[in-house]
Order: sequence, then C-alpha cells, then structure tokens
Amino acid sequence: MWASFFGFFHLKNFKLKSFQLPNVVELVGDLQAKGLITFLISYFFFNNAVISIFAFASMFAAFLFEMSEAQILFLGIFINLFGIFGCLILGKNEDKFGSLKTVQMCIIGLLISTAILFFIDSVLIFWILALLIGFFVGPIQASSRSVIVKKIKAQNQLVAFSIYSMFGNLCSILGPFLVGLTIDLSDSIRFGLLVIPIFFAFALIPYYFSRTKINV
Repeated sequence: MWASFFGFFHLKNFKLKSFQLPNVVELVGDLQAKGLITFLISYFFFNNAVISIFAFASMFAAFLFEMSEAQILFLGIFINLFGIFGCLILGKNEDKFGSLKTVQMCIIGLLISTAILFFIDSVLIFWILALLIGFFVGPIQASSRSVIVKKIKAQNQLVAFSIYSMFGNLCSILGPFLVGLTIDLSDSIRFGLLVIPIFFAFALIPYYFSRTKINV
C-alpha cells in the first residue's frame, strides 16, 4: 500500500524498457560489493517487527489500554493517515538524506516508540506513540524498496525483489510467532510487546559491524 502511494508521485520518471533476463551472477556480486546483504539482514529483523505491529496492534490496544472496538477502529484510521504524512515528509527529503539513512532513522524512531509502549499505562500517551509509529512505518516500507531500486540494475531487479519478497514472507511467520510464544510463556501481553523493539534493535546491529558503506 505505502509503496503504491509513494511510487504514484514518481511515475513521471518511469520509463518502460524491453524485458531482459536477469544476470544472477552479477546480482550476487552487487549484493556483496554494495553492502546490500547487510541491508537485507537488517530488513529481515525490522520487517519482523513491523509485521508483528500489524498483527498485534489491536490486541495491545484492547487488553493493555482497554480501548473499545470503535476506538481501535478510529486509531487504525489515524495511524494510516500518519503513515501517509510520514511518506510525504520523509519521502520529500529522501534525496537529501538518502534512502538508507531514511530507513535507519525510521528504525530508530520505531525502536524508541515501541520500547516506551512497554512502560506506559496512559491511553493518551498510547495514542501519541501509536500515531508516531504509523508516521515511521509508512516511509520505512517505501524507502526499503528504494534502496533496492537505486543499487540494482534494472535487468536484475526481478531477482532482487524476489529475494526481498522471500524475506518478507519469512517475516510474516517468525515475528508474530515469537510475540505469541512470549505471551504464552510469560502469560503477559506486555512482555509480548517487548519482543518488537528487540527486533528493531537487532535491525541496527548489521550496520554497526558492516565494513561496506552503502550510499543510497
């Protein structure tokens, strides 16, 4: 959804070319030389966290903050609206900071926001943090795709996005599974919530140890 919204404003720069078979050997070399393996490892962790947010947001709202069904519905609408604002604001400045820097800014913002959720009981603060999470979730998804597009040649992007999609499918299983398992073992929804910022923290580690600088 966010990628479609973000890409709508860039259609004027899109030029359709004839289909070319991807060069897998060249793609693997690009992934290693341009530091994209580091990015994909980070993506694996932060996308697990994002998917877990989508999967458990309503549960956290209902059981931890006793929000009604109508309140949760309105919260979801406003979270999506703030996701659009995030795409517009951070997307506008992406060329200035770079796509990867935008992703890293969003990871840090989401790490802090979700970590604070573990400690608060106020519904008002929950609303503020939830909207802030929505603000960062939109750009992190759009800018992640921009990293791939800017670093991989057009003829190899089919394979690159296949790998990207594979990681995304794995994330749809592992993240929610670990959150659910933590809730079950600890008998605490709040401790299950704590798994999400841990994923975001792990997403920052690959950049710290990476020897290849990615400029996108």
